[in-house]
This record gives sequence, C-alpha cells and structure tokens, in this order.
Amino acid sequence: MNKDFGLVLATAAAAKVPMPATAAAFQMNLAEFAEGKEEDFSAVIALMERLAQVKTSEAANRRVAGTSSI
Repeated sequence: MNKDFGLVLATAAAAKVPMPATAAAFQMNLAEFAEGKEEDFSAVIALMERLAQVKTSEAANRRVAGTSSI
C-alpha cells in the first residue's frame, strides 16, 4: 500500500495538486509499516483509533461493510 500512496502523491505533485489528507494517511500507513504490519487501510484506521484513544464498535463496522442484517 505504501507504493500506491507514493504513486498517488507523485502524480498529484506532478500535476501541482495538493493532497494533504492523502499525505497524512500515507504517514499513518508508514507508522503501521514501521511496526511490521503490512495490512490494508483498516490498519491505518486502527492506528488512528489508538492515537485518539477511541474504538469504533464492531456492529458499526459490520453495517458499513454491509455484512450485518438489520
């Protein structure tokens, strides 16, 4: 995923398009990678939760993913 972030940011820089949120997400992903975790974007969300000292509910995550029947 680091490669994908790098490609997006390089393309944006070449087009002179600022992408501060993407750059921040890239940094969060690098922090997870430095801990030996190479996962999908959910690892970035988990890191943000730890830093904010919050935990999203599992039920809410299932609804968003479309795996829960209500």
